[in-house]
Amino acid sequence: MDRDGIVAAVHSQMARAMYPLIRDTSAEAWRDAEAKVAQMAASEGAGGHDHRRVVAHGQ
Repeated sequence: MDRDGIVAAVHSQMARAMYPLIRDTSAEAWRDAEAKVAQMAASEGAGGHDHRRVVAHGQ
């Protein structure tokens, strides 16, 4: 790898560490989004606040 390639790789790693929403490609963004959705689906209602059981009072 030449100097420019090394600089680009280091810059990319630093950007991802400082700004976790930055991705090099849209494929990485989709992969991360799909993993997040799967994680949310797996923990649906486990701990936290289950919004399906909230009752609106006075309506």
